[in-house]
Amino acid sequence: SVLLEEPLELCVKELGTFDGMQLRNSAVVACALLKAKEFGVKYLYTGDASDELLGGYSFSWGSDDPEWSQKRAEMCSEWMFSAPTLGEACGIQAESPYCNEIFKNWALSSTTKDDCVGIRMIQADPTS
Repeated sequence: SVLLEEPLELCVKELGTFDGMQLRNSAVVACALLKAKEFGVKYLYTGDASDELLGGYSFSWGSDDPEWSQKRAEMCSEWMFSAPTLGEACGIQAESPYCNEIFKNWALSSTTKDDCVGIRMIQADPTS
């Protein structure tokens, strides 16, 4: 499809891969970064690493601690996000606060599955 031609070319060139999973995930990021470039964006934040650190993937919900925390640590030791590399190629500085080493270390050492995954009652008060 013509829609994905430019993003896929950017991914292959900048990431140096033909891996289908990496290209599939990164093409979406490339589309957003190319659009941001059109708007003149020079700096943006992403949510990269939030799912890995804070239990956002449903496939991880089936296990309990300590297995859940061990799997999370393994996932986080192997992560690779394409936004910084693709952003640089587009002239955009793309960062994720969740990838910050201080936040990552805090999340891995101070949160459990019970802290991250579950139903929570919230109150939304538009006057506060």
